[in-house]
Amino acid sequence: MDHNQLRALLQRYEKGECNPEEEALIERFYLSESANETLAKDPDGIEKDREKIWKNIAQATTPPKNKTKSFYIAVSVAASFIMILGYIFYSNPSPTVKTNVPEKNTTAYAHIVPGGNVAVLTLADGTKLGLDKSPLGKIALQDGAEISKTANGQLSYQLVSVPAVTDGQMASNVLSTPRGGQYQVVLSDGTKVWLNAASVLHFPARFTGQQRLVTLEGEAYFEVAKDRHKPFKVLSAGQTVEVLGTHFNINSYADEKSTRTTLLEGSVRIRAKSHNGQENMAILKPGEQATNAADLKVTQADVQETIAWKNNQFTFHSKPLSAIMRDISRWYNVDVEYKGNISEKSFTGSVSRYAEIAKVLETLELTNMVHFKVEERRIIAMP
Repeated sequence: MDHNQLRALLQRYEKGECNPEEEALIERFYLSESANETLAKDPDGIEKDREKIWKNIAQATTPPKNKTKSFYIAVSVAASFIMILGYIFYSNPSPTVKTNVPEKNTTAYAHIVPGGNVAVLTLADGTKLGLDKSPLGKIALQDGAEISKTANGQLSYQLVSVPAVTDGQMASNVLSTPRGGQYQVVLSDGTKVWLNAASVLHFPARFTGQQRLVTLEGEAYFEVAKDRHKPFKVLSAGQTVEVLGTHFNINSYADEKSTRTTLLEGSVRIRAKSHNGQENMAILKPGEQATNAADLKVTQADVQETIAWKNNQFTFHSKPLSAIMRDISRWYNVDVEYKGNISEKSFTGSVSRYAEIAKVLETLELTNMVHFKVEERRIIAMP
């Protein structure tokens, strides 16, 4: 496709005359990294169509806000967005479309499968329950809270009795997921927590006292039950997030450069110590993200990308390959090795977390910027 053909196709898109395949092709182009250079060099003003096309893409992938004006954005599986790297325009004098990609031999990848609802619950007395093997229904009683396992990979804590008088110690439980695992839990106050792979949540079976306190290692999405008399606090990687009732995501993996807290609905207060020991504080508004590294910094968030994992998607917008592969490594339980200067190249795309890993890697390979080889449970990325 030469420049004039591209211009003509964009004009047809503007008038709503494209067929579904052509619309998907244009939208994939605007979502691709190589579009930036092509548009910047365009003498005919293709750039002016960007705003409308982005609006069309957003309408296809973002549901309307609800009546409470929640900032929550669910990731859809719109056909025109699932494999946006399927076609790539190159910014040379005659842009071309890469369409004929040979099928990857998936045999070498057959032993690498997507993650699932796998976790271990550790009770206050040290008893460990493998939840993928535990029967459905009631599995334990802790501090007056009945713990049940549901069919959809969820734990539920429900207060059923007043515990006997003890020494005042709370029955502390621990929910941990391995690489390749995830799980959901409804705490005794009604708060819902989605725990991502390779993560640990410490929480009491019953909340007592003047606050509701949990500790997180890794990543989790919280929908906190409102209780204005008992603030909900999350301790994670050198910071404290305090809320009364809200929806937010915390990414605090040890192998990430910073801890990221993203607010979708409500309000949260974050306290964190800087590298010089000074305490910093920030209050987030919906759609904002606090990054806690050497200092606490607040920016606008890419909410769709942040919560994609909760909606069973890998979604990345101009994201470095190293960050993408860390997500893939945790979910598919694989190690990653890099050859050549490739780890910080950026990619844009979206694909199901339940896709075969061969398909996920093939999607990235369609850019012709990276190629992969598998050796047992090691993925090697190379130019």
